[in-house]
Amino acid sequence: MFAAGMTAASVLYRTGVKWIGTDKLSIKKGGLNKVNDYEKYVGQPEDICFIQYTSGSTGNPKGVMINHNNLAETCKGGVSLTDCLGPNELEVLWVPQYHDMGLVTGFMGATYSGTPLVMASPLDFIANPLLWTDMVEKYQATITSAPNFSYALLLKRLKQTNRTADWSCVKRAMFGSEPAQSHIVEAVSKTLTIKPEHIYNIYGMAEMVVLVTGGPAKSDSEGLVCCGEVNSPTLNLRIVEGGKEVEDGQVGSIWAQSPRVAVGYYCQAELTKATFANSLP
Repeated sequence: MFAAGMTAASVLYRTGVKWIGTDKLSIKKGGLNKVNDYEKYVGQPEDICFIQYTSGSTGNPKGVMINHNNLAETCKGGVSLTDCLGPNELEVLWVPQYHDMGLVTGFMGATYSGTPLVMASPLDFIANPLLWTDMVEKYQATITSAPNFSYALLLKRLKQTNRTADWSCVKRAMFGSEPAQSHIVEAVSKTLTIKPEHIYNIYGMAEMVVLVTGGPAKSDSEGLVCCGEVNSPTLNLRIVEGGKEVEDGQVGSIWAQSPRVAVGYYCQAELTKATFANSLP
């Protein structure tokens, strides 16, 4: 499977990646004409599962190679973090599957945990933000996730239409993919009737599939929203500058050691060696 962000197409010519349309099987007369005619693939943990592109917000988008073990460990971490995934829960999601939040946090996380999932198109949400709250209330969702801007958009539309919303059924309203704003988090709790402790903020990066840290979206005295904590015993996370770990509150680079860390960048051996081959200080 090949999963890519909207920016992926713009860099394909530089990487030589062949774009293969998988919407339908190629049926030829006298050839393969049944799904059973195709050889079954049995994946191994170290096999590449898909390639996802970085956002490109701080540089050119890079194709990150994710193997099956990376994906499984991330899904396992998501179940542990949220404590709200399983057959007795229900997830509502409109975030697109060409984004790792929609693909992994949503679709694959639900598949891994057996969580019923109700999905909508992101285009439908943008056209009618109230669709999100309609879905949550209709299906009594217990978990949903989206970027900060979409919560702000929903709050704005609720105010414009003088409408109320009841998300008291939600056990986890997840923020991710961009910084959460404290005033939006507070407004979500008040306007959507969600307990503050049920609102989570997630920090992730493509190089670790999607999930790095997460937890209750608490704000400090300066209004910064906490990105949560390390939620896995297999994740070793440090902030490093100049080859040395820095003290809390200091700026540095994120160094991580975990089964979630991706294989490397597609067709970029030198950058892979520089980024993924370092050991923790």
